[in-house]
Amino acid sequence: MRTSRSVLILGLGLQLVLGASIAQAKAKKAQQPQAAEQPAPAPTPMPVSTPAPAPTRAYEERGDYVVSPSAEKEVVARDSSAFNRIDKKYQATAILIGIGPSLSGTYGLQGSYFLTRNQLLMLEVTGGKLNYGTSISGSQSGSSGDLKTSSIGLHYKHFSGNSFYWRGGFDFRRATETYNYASDYYKFTGTSFAANFQIGNQWQWEYFTLGCDWIGVSVPLSHSFSDEQTSATAPSYYAGWLSDDEDLFVKRTNLTLLRFYLGASF
Repeated sequence: MRTSRSVLILGLGLQLVLGASIAQAKAKKAQQPQAAEQPAPAPTPMPVSTPAPAPTRAYEERGDYVVSPSAEKEVVARDSSAFNRIDKKYQATAILIGIGPSLSGTYGLQGSYFLTRNQLLMLEVTGGKLNYGTSISGSQSGSSGDLKTSSIGLHYKHFSGNSFYWRGGFDFRRATETYNYASDYYKFTGTSFAANFQIGNQWQWEYFTLGCDWIGVSVPLSHSFSDEQTSATAPSYYAGWLSDDEDLFVKRTNLTLLRFYLGASF
């Protein structure tokens, strides 16, 4: 009986001790700060490439007008004539064949300096010759005539397309004619200062240049004559023919046609 009581008392004591230990442990845990729960890291977004912002174009208002900025750069096709003129500085060409401005066949030399890819400053020297069997103004079987021409000029050439151009400038021209029939003759030398305008096409490879002045006009602004002669035995109408030829070759506005040239640009 006494033994049972001892066991009972010992069990109750152990329960009390165990309960006190558990309560003390809970109290300590409650006093410790709780660690904040860290949220899961957000997924890293994939980089997205954004186009560069377009350059702004400033417009300026002036009264009733809106002034736009400079135009966009010109697009040039690779291996075109316009492309092959890029970075060229000099051009040397020879006129092989052509007509005018004094109705004679024309040959000559041209030297050009590129101000820009589409703008050239030209120096041109030409010569020409025309032989005919009858007078230009009259008609006599067995007669012969000889016309020699020359010119030197300063011109400006502008390309308005890939190969198409217009050109204009001024020439100092000289024409000498001699007409003979039997022992009779007349002759003169005339000079003129003329304005001219031409259109054509010029094709450019890497260095090789080929072109043609298709058509043009030469307008004398002033003229003079020297060495006008008529043989003493010449008929009176020779003086009229002489005047007509001076008008035709020196005074009159004349055309230039199909002047082909080739050379190099570098």
